Amino acid sequence: MFLISEDFWETKETENKGRGVFAKKEIKPGTVISDYLGKVINMADYDSDLDKKGLYLMYYSDQAAIYPDLTKPGPHLFNHSCAPNCRIYIYRGHTLFFALKKIAP
Repeated sequence: MFLISEDFWETKETENKGRGVFAKKEIKPGTVISDYLGKVINMADYDSDLDKKGLYLMYYSDQAAIYPDLTKPGPHLFNHSCAPNCRIYIYRGHTLFFALKKIAP
């Protein structure tokens, strides 16, 4: 779930990677962008068949992981980067994504 308004982001199809999230306006460093919400599962119950549409499982801890609602836009559409502009911070049961640096449109 995005915690910033739709004025700041949009999802678009990419050429080779499926959907992705893109900034529409500048996002300032430190801005909390989203919370990774979904069904919490026990890692012992992990079913790799659920990942055939793409790897959206978010590891929460050694015991638990989160499957997002793939019908809604959210941080599961963020692309991996070796030079990330976001970081994940777990706070009081929430998996929050925040901007590390200015994110330009």
